[in-house]
Amino acid sequence: MKRTILVSAMTCFGVAAFAQTFVSTTAENRNVVLEEFTGINCQYCPDGHKIANQIKAGNPSNVVLVNVHVGGYATPSAGQIDLRTNFGTALDNQAAVEGYPAGTVNRHVFPGLATGTAMGRGDWNNAANQTLNMASPVNVAARATIDLTTRVLTVVVEAYYTGTSSASTNKLTVALLQNNIEGTQSGASLNPTAILPNGNYNHMHALRHFLTGQWGATISNTSTGSFFTETYTYEIPAAIRSLPVLLPDLEVAVYVAEGNQEILSGNMAELTFISPNAVDALPFEAIVPDYLCDNELNATVKIQNMGSQTLTSLDVLYSVNGGPAGTYNWTGSLPTASIASIDLPAISFTHFEENTLWVATQNPNGQFDPISANDIVMVDFLPARNSGNQVTLTLTTDNYGSETSWLLKDPSGSTIASGGSYGNNATVTENFTLQNGCHEFIINDEFGDGICCGYGNGSYTLTSGAQTLYDGGQFAAQEVRLFNVGGVAGLEDMEILTGLSIYPNPFTDNATLRFELAEDAQVAISVRNVLGQTLVDRQLGHLSAGTHSQQIASNGLAPGIYMVSLLVDGQQRTVRVSVSK
Repeated sequence: MKRTILVSAMTCFGVAAFAQTFVSTTAENRNVVLEEFTGINCQYCPDGHKIANQIKAGNPSNVVLVNVHVGGYATPSAGQIDLRTNFGTALDNQAAVEGYPAGTVNRHVFPGLATGTAMGRGDWNNAANQTLNMASPVNVAARATIDLTTRVLTVVVEAYYTGTSSASTNKLTVALLQNNIEGTQSGASLNPTAILPNGNYNHMHALRHFLTGQWGATISNTSTGSFFTETYTYEIPAAIRSLPVLLPDLEVAVYVAEGNQEILSGNMAELTFISPNAVDALPFEAIVPDYLCDNELNATVKIQNMGSQTLTSLDVLYSVNGGPAGTYNWTGSLPTASIASIDLPAISFTHFEENTLWVATQNPNGQFDPISANDIVMVDFLPARNSGNQVTLTLTTDNYGSETSWLLKDPSGSTIASGGSYGNNATVTENFTLQNGCHEFIINDEFGDGICCGYGNGSYTLTSGAQTLYDGGQFAAQEVRLFNVGGVAGLEDMEILTGLSIYPNPFTDNATLRFELAEDAQVAISVRNVLGQTLVDRQLGHLSAGTHSQQIASNGLAPGIYMVSLLVDGQQRTVRVSVSK
């Protein structure tokens, strides 16, 4: 964290000595700062989230929510997200938290509600109402910007004292919070509005970082009429504890405390995004099933506006396995840094051993996109496994068998078999006689940590005759697998192409494409640009098993990103390469 003083001569001067900008100089009551101590494996924490959200909804401009993931219930198991920070334990210890969920309201001791600052969720509303009726000696406000290119967060904080604090020095905290974090959550049904369509939980107001350190920066003049301002900068990392930090989901909170405890008031910063480019749009994410039975793909693409102009139109190009590119002409109103979802039209294609959806964006607001390097995304998916009509499920539970359940759905989507709430470390076998068509197997873990390997070595296996369709055990809340009863066998088992690489990458003049064939095969190479246009189409003919290499020249290729595809007897592999001149 880097800190700079905005204007040193203005810091902590009386009101007559500064040109007040955006903080109010009128005496106000306190705003609520609710620090909620929570965890992803805490059964009643979602009820705490719901109560906190209700308090915020009743006083939207006067309540700051900070969710501190800390303690044993916040410790993730395999497949779970880690929302803990380096700051949580000290906050937890200071509040003397005895159980979860717990919360402090302005770190104040409320006689009759608790002996310390930590309270049960049933007391938060009472404490919040009392706080909103307390006079505050200080008003605090902030304005923040995030540079989309550099990921630098800049926060300008102002505090004005309408009265004199009982402490000669105060502490200012600048907190970075993150919303819309998808993960698992025990007891999610207690807060149903936070449950996502896929069954995961939407975590909000999660503390990610303190720009001002554990207990804040010092305000040395706390007398009536004094004014404090500073600017803080922080380069936002791409991830914290392996969890992506998505810029549109961030918010900034500021609050002033007497020492390390009594919070006088707080506020949410006004947050804006800045970009050096008027227009810049990208395909943020492409979402496809892991496995697909049909020869038709329904995909969702999330687009993001990285330009300073509101995005009102964008061309989204898409294709599967190098087939003809379709175009979706999106229109709407997308502010800077915001993300929108697009359901693409159904895409017909022929299955390869591994399939690739390619998506590119162009013409934001009908203009040339100056940042072409981020205009493409590719995602792979596999054909569903083929099976006979006789299918067997073998399931071994972990140490918490009651958390495991499963469903089997037929081609119409109807549930034809199910099971659940088993004993611990038990083995269950189910045999099914199935009609032809695409079936869906869904296995769930109520706790959200799968059935292997943190708490026992559970697993599942789906077999048809001597063939293993799917097996596993390491997942989060749910795993979905499709299999095609009566389908053409053998496609997924073909492994003719066993290796593919390209080097150097990026390259200036020539790159070498190296690949290995497990058996003789018909081979072709193609090179496409970000618009899906085929620039190179080279038929290599029938090649023998073994290692092969081909040269890719940059002649005729402008600097940028290209997809190099190798087609081997109906199988396709694609690698991305950059040309730099």
